[in-house]
Amino acid sequence: DVKWNSKNPSNSESYLIKKKVLIIMGLNIRKATKKDLEIIDELYVLNSAEEVKQQFPKKTKKSILNEFKEHQKSRQKSFLAELNQSNVIFVIAEFENKIVGFGQGIVEQSYGGKMGLLDKIYLNKSGRGEGFGTKIAQYLMQEMKKQNIDFFEWRCYNSNQGSIKLAEKLGLKPFSMRFRKKVKRDS
Repeated sequence: DVKWNSKNPSNSESYLIKKKVLIIMGLNIRKATKKDLEIIDELYVLNSAEEVKQQFPKKTKKSILNEFKEHQKSRQKSFLAELNQSNVIFVIAEFENKIVGFGQGIVEQSYGGKMGLLDKIYLNKSGRGEGFGTKIAQYLMQEMKKQNIDFFEWRCYNSNQGSIKLAEKLGLKPFSMRFRKKVKRDS
């Protein structure tokens, strides 16, 4: 057994890594498998739809979900391919034997060095506010460090206050902004 010490663990938390499974106060983090793809896709769609709705409030939830449905096969095929890539860390978080979320980290070369991208961290509604997102992110960061990365990066919509707070909690700082202007087409 290898013990893992967080910078600020509370006295009631115990950390243990054994066979790539992290157990934190009943939260199990394990490598995702092909059997997990259906729930991964479901969590991705539900969370992404919420993000899109925040960013584009005039879109209806139904139209957003229809767009996701159109791309379901290609998205699931992409997730399956990513499960087997050596530079991708794909994990499932379980609490009380139920999947409460998933996370994905990608290690790739970027301007400035080797980047550890915290690409996706999605939780179901019952898993929010419990610290599970933080634990998933910390686990991904620990695993990506093993691949000799130079820095971490996190991307999210500017309206996603939960993601922004989590990134800041993890010590990430804003360094780039994107701007957008819609183009009006002549009819």
